[in-house]
Amino acid sequence: MFGKLLKYEFKSVGKWYFGLNAGIVAIAAILSFVIKILVKKNPDISLFSKFLPFSLILIFGALIAGSLLATLLIIINRFNKNIYGREGYLTMTLPVSEHKLILAKLVSSVTYSFFNLLVLAVAFAILILPQFDKSDLLKGINEILKVAPQHMNLIAFICVTIVLSTLSSILAIYFAISIGQLFANRRGLKAFMAYFCIQITLSIIFTYINTNLLGFGFDREIDYTSNYYFLISSLEGLFQIILYYFGTHFIMKSKLNLQ
Repeated sequence: MFGKLLKYEFKSVGKWYFGLNAGIVAIAAILSFVIKILVKKNPDISLFSKFLPFSLILIFGALIAGSLLATLLIIINRFNKNIYGREGYLTMTLPVSEHKLILAKLVSSVTYSFFNLLVLAVAFAILILPQFDKSDLLKGINEILKVAPQHMNLIAFICVTIVLSTLSSILAIYFAISIGQLFANRRGLKAFMAYFCIQITLSIIFTYINTNLLGFGFDREIDYTSNYYFLISSLEGLFQIILYYFGTHFIMKSKLNLQ
């Protein structure tokens, strides 16, 4: 049943979303081609101030902003409408637990988020990499490959941080939406307020713990690549994930109030 839930989540996203992301890659390719041509014609002139088509930059920027916003709205709407909206009456009658419902939403949302990041990374690579000579590009890649093994702690920290922050951000949205539905009216506004109240409160708590109990004071040098900092940062991320997840689960299971 979980597989069917997940399949339904992915099928619910319209083709427009993938078309939007494809548009980003296409515009990046066009921009890259235009820059390459203009550099060959006159390498000393300011491209951005005189020659670069302003309309293409605007379209590229608008598509990026639209893609990020679309991903955020998909995450919000799929959870809100499918759980607490009109679709909630059907969803909550399915023979699945609240855990599976949350996990299906979470897996699909994480997939959308990483897909969006991958598209943006590919677009910027298409835009930037062709501007370098092939020999310089290969030399740079070789240098990175030589240096990378020396900084595996930092690479691992960045990867874990990205995963934890993505999970935490999505679950924070779910938790805020769940808090908002506890009220009879203006649920969207209440959810919005709940989100920022939670973030501010946790930020104050973690700042106090880090500075007064763990020694991460503002007047002290912090080695952000140390295993100690990595452990503390990861534990704080896990705490937020657990808080948001089980808070959402509790409200769905015990305080559900459909409209």
